[in-house]
Amino acid sequence: SALGLGAFTPEVRERTLQSKPSAPPQDIKCVSTRSTAILVSWRPPPAESQNGVLAGYSVYYRALDSEDTELKEVNDIPPTTSQILLESLEKWTEYRITVVAHTEVGPGPESSPVIVRTDEDVPSAPPRKVEVEVLNSTAIQVFWRSPVQNRQHGQIRGYQVHYVRMENGEARGLPQIKDIMLADAQEMVIAGLQPETAYSITVAAYTMKGDGARSKPKVVTTKGAVPGKPILSVHQTEENTLLVKWEPPLDAEGQVIGYRLQFGRKDVDPLATLEFTALEDKYTAPSIHKGATYVFKLAVKSRAGFGEEAVQELTTPEDIPKGYPQILEASNITSMSVQFGWLPPVLAERNGAIVKYTVAYREAGSPGNPLEKDLPPSPENSYTLNGLKPNTAYDVKIRAHTSKGPGPYSPTVQYRTFQLDQVLPKNFKVKMVTKTSVLL
Repeated sequence: SALGLGAFTPEVRERTLQSKPSAPPQDIKCVSTRSTAILVSWRPPPAESQNGVLAGYSVYYRALDSEDTELKEVNDIPPTTSQILLESLEKWTEYRITVVAHTEVGPGPESSPVIVRTDEDVPSAPPRKVEVEVLNSTAIQVFWRSPVQNRQHGQIRGYQVHYVRMENGEARGLPQIKDIMLADAQEMVIAGLQPETAYSITVAAYTMKGDGARSKPKVVTTKGAVPGKPILSVHQTEENTLLVKWEPPLDAEGQVIGYRLQFGRKDVDPLATLEFTALEDKYTAPSIHKGATYVFKLAVKSRAGFGEEAVQELTTPEDIPKGYPQILEASNITSMSVQFGWLPPVLAERNGAIVKYTVAYREAGSPGNPLEKDLPPSPENSYTLNGLKPNTAYDVKIRAHTSKGPGPYSPTVQYRTFQLDQVLPKNFKVKMVTKTSVLL
C-alpha cells in the first residue's frame, strides 16, 4: 500500500512436468574385450538436459561388414549403470554403436555413433581346395586357397603345412610343420622326404591369434628313388667300331632292372635308342663314320623310372673324303657362262668336315689338264663358270676336301653353251589351255 509492502503469502511450490532428455549420453567409449564382445561405457546427459529423472538407458548396435546387418538393442538398462558388455558378437567385425537416455516420458536423442571392431580370432574354417602333387622321390608340392572370407576372423598372416609319415593307415612319429609367413601364399614345396613313403598332409591358416582349423588330410606316397648316373666309357676299336661299357651306380644295389642307351652322331637327330637287361654291361656300335662326333647317353632303369643320364662324347679321326659331291642340273646357261650346283658327299663318305671344294673344267675333248677353282663351302653350294666360248661343250667335275686332303672327283658332267645369236624366250608362261589351243 502507500505505507509499504504487506506480508507475503505462504510459499507454494510446483514442479514442471518431465520431458524427454534433450541431449544424449556423453563420452561414449567402446572397447573390444575379445573376439565376440564389446564393452560400452558412457556418462549421463548434462543435468540441465535430462529434463526429468532418468529412468534408464538403451544401447543400439549393428554389424557393418556382415551378412546380418539388422539393428539390435539392449533396453531397460538401470539409470545407475554406466557400462554394458555386448556379447555373442561376430568375430573381427565392425559394429556401429549408439546410446540413448530415457525418462518416464520417453527416450532422448541418440549419441554420436562409435565404430569399433571386435578382436581377431583363429580362423574357424580351413583353407580350401587343398591338393598335393608328388614331384619326385623326396619332394611334394602342396596347393591351397584361402579360407572363406567370413570365417577368417582376422587378417591372414600365413599358413602352416603339417605332414606326418604314415604306415598301414596310422601316423608314425611326430608331425612336422612348415610355416610360410605370406598372407597370399597358395603353394609350398616340402623336400627331404623318404622315397616310397606315404605322408598325410593338412593345411591351416593363421592370424595373430594363432592357427585355425586344418584341412582334411591328403595322403600321398612319394616316388621310389631313381638311381644316380651309371659309370660309362666309350672306346674306338681297331675294327672301326665303338665299344660302350658301363657299370651301375655305387648306390643302386638291388634297384637296377635295366639300362637305356641313346647314341648316334651328334649332328643327326634323333638318336637311336636301345634297352638292355640289368645283367648286360656293354655294346658295340658298328658302321662308325670317320671324322664324326658321337654322343652316348646311358640311364639306369628302376621301378621308379629312369635315373640321371651319364653322357660321353667321342670324335673319330678325320680322313680324306671317300665319296664325291653330286653335281645337279645346270640352273642357268648362256652363250658365255654356266651356273650349276651340287650336293656334298653323303654323310657316311665325308670322313670329316668339308673345308673346301675344287671345281675342274675344260672344253670337251681338249688335251691337257683342266682348269681348277677352289671354292669355300656354303649353304648354296653353287658356282658360275664365266668367260666360256659360245656353242661349246664343257666337261665339269668337282671334289671335296677335309683337313686331311681332297677326295675323289665326281663323274664328269657335260654342259654346252648357247650360240651367240640364239635368242631365248623370257617370262615364259602358259595363260590358258583349251582342247584346240594354248595361249602363251
